[in-house]
Amino acid sequence: EISLGLVGSEMCIRDSTRAEALHEKPKRTRPTMEAIGSFIPLIAIIAIMYFLMIRPQMQQRKAHEAMVQALRRGDEIVTAGGLFGKVTKVKDEHEVEVQLAEGVKVRVVRSTIARVVNKTEPASE
Repeated sequence: EISLGLVGSEMCIRDSTRAEALHEKPKRTRPTMEAIGSFIPLIAIIAIMYFLMIRPQMQQRKAHEAMVQALRRGDEIVTAGGLFGKVTKVKDEHEVEVQLAEGVKVRVVRSTIARVVNKTEPASE
């Protein structure tokens, strides 16, 4: 139903069916496949990030930990700071002693060892 009215000095056309529809409370509906489908791209992005970024980083960390745990006397290493040296003594699970030059020995935290350049062979028994 459409009615004409005067509001102040302007004429106003009122559509009563539209006015009633605006004041109705929205009907609650169950989640539809459309709503669930909108989460599929988000799930896909998370899966892609896991396989392209997180998983390879975890594998690198495990490989580094294994390399550091396998250090032994005589291994030639490079520290994260770029210093080349030879492991002279494995002190404990957290630190090793490295000879940088003749008569220059330093203690190095194992986790700062970037890579092993030359691995010594285990002593035959």
